[in-house]
Amino acid sequence: MKKHLARWFGGRSVVIGIPYAWLLLFFLFPFLIVMKISVSEMETVTFKDIVTYTDGALALTLKFSNYIFITQDDLYFKTYLSSLKYAAITTALCLAIGYPFAYFMARAKATVQPALLMLVMLPFWTSFLLRVYAWKGLLSENGWAHDVLVGSGLDQVLASLGLISAPGQLMNTPFSLVLGMTYTYLPFMILPLYSNLSKMDLRLLEAAADLGATPFVAFWKITVPLSKAGIIAGSMLVFIPCVGEFVIPELLGGPQTLMIGRVLWDEFFSNNDWPMAASVAVVMVLLIIVPLAIFNATAFNRWFGKGWLAMGFAFLYLPIIALVVFSFNDSPVPNAWRGFTLKWYYALAADHEMITAFVLSMKIAFFTACASVVLGLLAAFALVKYKRFTGRTLFSGMVNAPLVMPEVIVGLSLLLMLVSVQRALGFPERGSLTIWMGHLLLGMAYATVVIQARLQDLNPQLEEAALDLGARPWQVFHLITLPIISQSLLSAWLLTFTLSLDDVVLSAFLSGPGSTTMPLVIFSRARLGLNPSVNAVATVIVVVVAIGVVVASYLIARAERNRALEVAAANRAN
Repeated sequence: MKKHLARWFGGRSVVIGIPYAWLLLFFLFPFLIVMKISVSEMETVTFKDIVTYTDGALALTLKFSNYIFITQDDLYFKTYLSSLKYAAITTALCLAIGYPFAYFMARAKATVQPALLMLVMLPFWTSFLLRVYAWKGLLSENGWAHDVLVGSGLDQVLASLGLISAPGQLMNTPFSLVLGMTYTYLPFMILPLYSNLSKMDLRLLEAAADLGATPFVAFWKITVPLSKAGIIAGSMLVFIPCVGEFVIPELLGGPQTLMIGRVLWDEFFSNNDWPMAASVAVVMVLLIIVPLAIFNATAFNRWFGKGWLAMGFAFLYLPIIALVVFSFNDSPVPNAWRGFTLKWYYALAADHEMITAFVLSMKIAFFTACASVVLGLLAAFALVKYKRFTGRTLFSGMVNAPLVMPEVIVGLSLLLMLVSVQRALGFPERGSLTIWMGHLLLGMAYATVVIQARLQDLNPQLEEAALDLGARPWQVFHLITLPIISQSLLSAWLLTFTLSLDDVVLSAFLSGPGSTTMPLVIFSRARLGLNPSVNAVATVIVVVVAIGVVVASYLIARAERNRALEVAAANRAN
């Protein structure tokens, strides 16, 4: 009996069981509820049971009319195709821009690469919503980007290609949509490509040159094939979220750019047709799984490389700079400069709605980051240390799925689960707790990836030596493993904190009365047009995030230097 208890409640079972149970409860179970509702019939405010027991017999009632309607209605077919088209175009543009960018970063001096990497990451840590909002000002009349494109005549070219409705009309067009999505998802393409290219053995290129290959031939036949994994990873990280994107089409798109994420949102919130929304979500998941399963079954001179990096960084930082500059603009029209002022900051200090939402967002983000690191550490430890356990494939899939699955599907599935549980048990009410649950599901996935990467690089001989010297497993973890992976824990905490602080879609689905977060306030104001107070909020967030990232980078670098010095001292002592 004691052996069985030790087996079920031992360290291995706890490490695997806690994150496994969380994912089953808040990822797999909600999606099963979505599938169930998609074949249910909705009454006024409730759903009919698909399984009933009458007259001593079980009856199964499934309604597939929603799926049939999806295949027959041109709206859904066209929006699915439109979503795939814009996602594919965005992926291609991100690859075209990101590959040279990552290539030149990987070929830069080793002392410069960390700074370049931080410059790529810094916009990622800054609010996604505010960066998208900045493009509204840049592309609207009198905006910086608008004036450059119109002044150079490029708007005529865009109009002739059908990307804008008329010369000078840049906003709410396919051009503004693709530009916004390319800008937002470009770091997701650059980072896996850089990670892949920076590890490539340059001696292969030297050998190719010695054998008479031209730089272009060596690039095409050696560099590109070796970076295939980075290309596929980057493409997946861009394409799949773009298919279900909602925020960018809502702020930058128009009638010509209807996407399936917006259709799902309207079916749920506007039409109150939950079974149809669930059916759309199921079809979206199938459209994502199929290409994912299919995917699973040039040399440039130095000056051109520096120029490409400069243009890439200008593209990444232009919206942020615009937000900061126009936060001091003495004009109710945010993109028309009238003079310097601080009145928008004074207005922000008196904005009770924004301050209340900001405090709530900070609380949710703090607890989300802390819990994400704990669950992510357990999940990463289970995947790295325990190569075989029952359901490992399902566990790994559930960990990684939130990274690529559109947030509208995750939000919808969680909301439908919470509504079902509330009707059955009377709790929980939608509010801060339910928002935290949704953010934690997403944050855990990101934290697991970050921590798992560090655990995989950990030298197992260090832990084995400690065990041989008589240390207990928990002592090995506390004294050996934890200090070594502490930097990845800090990185995971910062990443999940930023993601939670910036989330719009999950918060919109899971919020209730009195639980409006800062992104929801900003999003509601941004939908109504340009708002100078939003620029002031953006500047404050940019400054806080920049200081936090710089301080964290300094602490991580100092810890790495100290560890290197300790290793060197130990080697000299031996």
